[in-house]
Amino acid sequence: MREIRDMYFASKLYRLLMCGLWQRNVQLGRARPDGSPEDFYGFGADAVECMHYHRIGADDEGIWFRLHDGRVFDWRGDRSRSVDPLHDLTI
Repeated sequence: MREIRDMYFASKLYRLLMCGLWQRNVQLGRARPDGSPEDFYGFGADAVECMHYHRIGADDEGIWFRLHDGRVFDWRGDRSRSVDPLHDLTI
């Protein structure tokens, strides 16, 4: 039961983060204000396996979402390389 509760909590946390980042993308003109985070990113919070905050070789820090299928997307919705050693695990 605890594992299910933890998964639910993580999914809610990812959803809140995706909403905030989507709103930032709307402000930057990269996302449509009449859309949703799921429309913009192409996946929902339940598809996120974990989140990364740093990638080796990146000029700056950021946020990357690793999906259960292995794909990785940055906070701007751009697909990233999914090489495990390049990302530090956050949650």
